[in-house]
Amino acid sequence: MTVLIARITLLLLLATPAGLVLAGDVDDGRALFERKWVDPSADKSGLGPLYNEASCASCHKDGGGARFVLSPGGDIAAAGGVLRLSSRDGRPDPHYGRQLHSKGVAGVTPEGRVYARLERRNHGLEQLALRVALNGQPFAATTRMSLRAAPGLAAAGAIPQVTDAAILANADPLDRDGDGVYGRARLVRDARGSEWIGRFGWRAGQARLEDQISSALAEDMGLTAEEFPAADVARLSSFVMSLGTGRKPSDSIGAAMFRAAGCAACHRESLGAEGGGAVTLYSDLLLHQMGPGLSDGTTDGTARPGEWRTAPLVGSSSGVGSQRRYLHDGRAASVSDAILWHDGEARRARDAFLGLDEASRQRLIAFVQSL
Repeated sequence: MTVLIARITLLLLLATPAGLVLAGDVDDGRALFERKWVDPSADKSGLGPLYNEASCASCHKDGGGARFVLSPGGDIAAAGGVLRLSSRDGRPDPHYGRQLHSKGVAGVTPEGRVYARLERRNHGLEQLALRVALNGQPFAATTRMSLRAAPGLAAAGAIPQVTDAAILANADPLDRDGDGVYGRARLVRDARGSEWIGRFGWRAGQARLEDQISSALAEDMGLTAEEFPAADVARLSSFVMSLGTGRKPSDSIGAAMFRAAGCAACHRESLGAEGGGAVTLYSDLLLHQMGPGLSDGTTDGTARPGEWRTAPLVGSSSGVGSQRRYLHDGRAASVSDAILWHDGEARRARDAFLGLDEASRQRLIAFVQSL
């Protein structure tokens, strides 16, 4: 009876978008996070048959994000980078689906290999040029490619604590205050047809941490609910939530420059939390139009071309400096380059950053790197 009650309680917790940490599950979640899954031919429970990485830690080493290696010739490789496939109206490629898989278990041929190269474009900024060597038929003529870099997980544990009201309070889809910053919440529908506010993913495609984890397990590793049941997803979620840093908004000179430039209009320092108080993310978790330079030309659910969820800045500069890059596809080598790519609703903040003297710009950059 005790076990049955515990299981019912677990299911109730999973039915909410709050992402509550389950006591005692953090260590089990860490083991699942670090586990390297194996070929099903050697283990009844395992990868694939097609996949991108064999463990969560492969993409998020030490809870960080994608790790980039740049060759002297400009070729770039990423541990934790995947190639997303979509038509302009959001349809997956009819043969390869939403994501290209670069690895396969024994006896299974990977779908292809991605080659990325940095090229100078857009007033001297670097942009990724992608080439794919497919092992099967070509992509559909309507399919577009977009690299996605795994983000760091330092903010992931705090996102479920944010109230819906706190997110909606900053939405201004009609720009009623005339500041040029719109921002709108993305609504996503669950399997039961209920709508929730999207919070996770580069385009806010998932409402719950558990859903984001399940999506990554399926897309990146080929693991189904049979190999990774809901109870294990909850344990993994508990571990991810334990990675939060508990930072508070800063009153440093760099933080003052950050606010003065208008960066905090979207990168909100803190948001109201369930049960009172606030969490520090430096994000409003809303979709914003970022201009043609950052657009991959596709829709994603209700996210229109060029719309991205404000990336939380907490933990965005974690990891080894030489392997760290910024933005959804890792095109930006520095905080400064990432800011210069901002356009659309963020144009005023970008121009204000450019208008600062060099010392003030460096203080702002150092502040972002400290989060």
